[in-house]
Amino acid sequence: MDVNLDKLSKYILIFIGLISSSIFIYNILNYYSYQGPDGEAHSEYIYFLSIYLPDSLKLPSIGDTYEYFSPPIAYIFPALSQVLCRNLIESEDYKTDCIDFYDNLGQLFLFTIFLVYLYVLMKISQRLFKDYLKFFIPLLILTLSLSVNYQMFSYFRGESYILLFSSIVFLLLLKIFQSSNIKILDYLYIGILIGLLLLSRQWAVFFLPTILFFWILNKSSKSNKKKMFFMFSMSALVGFIIAAPFYISLQEKEDSIAAWNGDSYEIDLDRYPSSFFYKTGFSEGLFSNPTISNDEYSKKIHGESIFPTFLSTILGDPNGYFSYTHLRNIERNENFEKYLGFVNVVGIFLILLSSLGVYKFIKIDKTEIANNSEIIYLRLIIFNFLSTFLFYIFWMYLYLPSINANYMLQITNLFPFFGAYAIYKIRNRNYYFISIASLFIVYIFLIPTYIYGSSYLFN
Repeated sequence: MDVNLDKLSKYILIFIGLISSSIFIYNILNYYSYQGPDGEAHSEYIYFLSIYLPDSLKLPSIGDTYEYFSPPIAYIFPALSQVLCRNLIESEDYKTDCIDFYDNLGQLFLFTIFLVYLYVLMKISQRLFKDYLKFFIPLLILTLSLSVNYQMFSYFRGESYILLFSSIVFLLLLKIFQSSNIKILDYLYIGILIGLLLLSRQWAVFFLPTILFFWILNKSSKSNKKKMFFMFSMSALVGFIIAAPFYISLQEKEDSIAAWNGDSYEIDLDRYPSSFFYKTGFSEGLFSNPTISNDEYSKKIHGESIFPTFLSTILGDPNGYFSYTHLRNIERNENFEKYLGFVNVVGIFLILLSSLGVYKFIKIDKTEIANNSEIIYLRLIIFNFLSTFLFYIFWMYLYLPSINANYMLQITNLFPFFGAYAIYKIRNRNYYFISIASLFIVYIFLIPTYIYGSSYLFN
């Protein structure tokens, strides 16, 4: 199987790599980041930073942009690109004339970050399994099948950085688990990554309990666990020191380290109806027209139900920010709406595949698993998904507008892990290759969701 798998991985990497890279480049050349959710506010943040960079890092206030509360890390590179543009051209309106330059350069940087993320996935796969290609191939296909990844790595938002930094933390935790010695540098790196996570988005703090859970899971000697606890405490301290200046400035400006669009925050248990947790949206257009052009479905994805909101934003474009460009132009394309309905059908099967992966791990006799890293990693990401999801719901009752795959990009990208695990555990060689072929067909079917403005291809 090794030879065939090597050949298969080579062909898949070349074919899917070329397709996805071409799509990313097309989107970079044609899509403006300000067209995304709150895009103009993010652009104002970038422009404000560019005024003072590279001499100083001055953060905007609510009068400059309503995204002022966002940590700065997602905006620094595009702002520096804006600075570079001002030094390359002569203009009376740099804000307008440099849009193409900093947008293209910034999105190219995001594409590079995404490639680094895929590389980290490969390194994690290598640490988990000797026959890592058997796991990495379905993981790669599933990851590249999520349209939310193409969208979010075209916007200048912190969630993309959370995905990258958290994946590196996972890799370092695996390294620590597999090492017999405590290496200070590993914990220092984790501390730096904690700081970068907190400087990406406030809700990156939801990831931190996963590190504590790793310590709890680690079955080492009592003295070693004490040393690990001390080292992780130092990691947290390093991270908080790195992130502290931003949150102190936010506290001084808004009297809150968790300010949101200038609003005060308090728990409102009446914010969402009870139907939010059990309404599926099946009868409101989940499989026929899952977009805001459908009034009944629009209610579901704007505060009445969690499931259709999450599902539609993983693979579709219910608000018309990306592939369904007709909506941005106050138009409709019924053919594309029907296609997005079929996309949600595929989304259901992908979620079922991920659920099967979790089920297989829970039911399997752990004594049959020779590699303890596999056990601890699967437990870790299951905990990460459940705990972070619950934290998001709590955050939602404070002031988060909705639960969707954009905000939850990090745990949304755990679905491919669970799905890949289900396929990895297929022992029959023929069934495995059939599964890979099926995933490949799904990837091809979903291609229009990866491309900006693809709804116009369905006229």
